[in-house]
Amino acid sequence: MTSITSAHVSARSLEVLRNANLGHAPEFLDFREKHWGKAGAATVPVPQELVELGVHNPLVFIQHTDGFDDDLGDSPILVRAEYRRLWRYIYGDFFDEAAEPDKRACTATIVLGHPGIGKSLSLFYLMVVAAEARLPFVFYRTGFSNAYVCLDAGDFSIPAERLYYLQHTARTLVLLDSSADLELREYTWRRSRNTHAVLASSPANQRHGALAKYRKANYYTMDVVPLHEFRAMMCVHRFVCAEWVLVDE
Repeated sequence: MTSITSAHVSARSLEVLRNANLGHAPEFLDFREKHWGKAGAATVPVPQELVELGVHNPLVFIQHTDGFDDDLGDSPILVRAEYRRLWRYIYGDFFDEAAEPDKRACTATIVLGHPGIGKSLSLFYLMVVAAEARLPFVFYRTGFSNAYVCLDAGDFSIPAERLYYLQHTARTLVLLDSSADLELREYTWRRSRNTHAVLASSPANQRHGALAKYRKANYYTMDVVPLHEFRAMMCVHRFVCAEWVLVDE
């Protein structure tokens, strides 16, 4: 049961969301119910095999949402230290009440890195921690017809072109996963004082140039995967873990 009003979007925007709602795609089914306001709910225990491999660094996993990436299936995702740094950077500079006004004026972060380094998965992690913090967000993957909107009044899957009609009344994270040779919609790059866009992109300028120009974006370059994280990823893919041991972050 959703609330009648929203502190995150205007009343008219909420009406747009409800009228345009298409029902959730499999990857977002029950997402809000699982994560909204529930800190740590996505964290799952670490595979025992990692202990046997001698990996002693603290590791954090989150449960994967089926359908987000066909290559992953339903395996848990290793939360790279890089993902957590990215979240602290974005939240600390642009959303925290203590953020400096000149930093908050920037309305986009472009995440760059080699193919396969985890840029798209970092967006999934940002979705999870944003939901845990009750921070409204929009997720859109270029080339797809629908976008996912999660806020205090509920969550909605709507045609991407309807995003243009949303008026955000609270600071909102706009998560964008770019695809080759596909342009971003105007909603994603037009400036808005209440939205901060995060674009996961290849270094090719045509993938991020418009967003960088119109939103005066900062660039965040993702580091390569360190050895202990790479070994952990290989472990998850090689074993079906029957036992898990909890570790603190």
